[in-house]
Amino acid sequence: MPPTTMIVPCTLQTMLVPSLTVPEFRSEASPPPYEVFLGGSCNPTTWRSDIAIPMLKQMGITYFNPQVDDWSTELMEVEHRAKAAARALLFVLDSETRAVAASVEAALLAAEPRDLLLVLKPYSRHQTIGQEKISEHEYVELSRARATLQEVVERRGLPAFTDIPNALRCARMVLRGARTHPQHLLGYTIRRLKRAYDAAGGRNGQLLRSKAVDALRDVTKCTRDAAEACLQPADCVDFETFCAAVAELAADPGESNSKIFFFLWFICRFSKIICAIETVYFRM
Repeated sequence: MPPTTMIVPCTLQTMLVPSLTVPEFRSEASPPPYEVFLGGSCNPTTWRSDIAIPMLKQMGITYFNPQVDDWSTELMEVEHRAKAAARALLFVLDSETRAVAASVEAALLAAEPRDLLLVLKPYSRHQTIGQEKISEHEYVELSRARATLQEVVERRGLPAFTDIPNALRCARMVLRGARTHPQHLLGYTIRRLKRAYDAAGGRNGQLLRSKAVDALRDVTKCTRDAAEACLQPADCVDFETFCAAVAELAADPGESNSKIFFFLWFICRFSKIICAIETVYFRM
């Protein structure tokens, strides 16, 4: 799907509209039912076509892409149905847009019993958004909004990433793991991994590589060689890298316990967005 310069409204409104008779939804998407809904920042971003869709196709995971060339309000109900039916929601909030409405929607979805995978790309000082250089004040406010969103997601026990490929690998484990152990909710699995990481000595956010290897072996029941191979050479391992290694080991059909985990870490801080939700959603 070629990128366009039209600004497509985010899909928060899809939760607020009645059923509509809609035209055919022309988007690059798998045949229904869809396993992953690709939400978050829309035009002019190209993360869906450049990164997410090729990886999902390679993994054999079906998806729904709401980003289209000619968007109209009639398509909101189509998006809403696809979102409601998807087993996992991948929301990417990149730094190319302000993504204010998408942030509110992500916070709202985090409060629901859904598998939400959130990717937050950090802003940079004096960067441009829509050919406009942002001020120092706006940079601080945008960064603060992302930080509060992170907090809300963390409190819900849901994952957040800075990297789309890691989030997609997690999505694979959410989907494949959920089929084997439907009682293992995403939040439960993350808490279990966090306890193992902290118990090995990672309470300060960094874990010695040797101890990370031991923790991986304990969590996944893999061999030492397999655990070593999943970690890049480094003195310390952060929690997101640890979770990515768990996901890789769990996806390896050669490991005896490959069905145990899907994975994820999340970070986060949020409360202002909750206030925005109350204003935008609950008071309507």
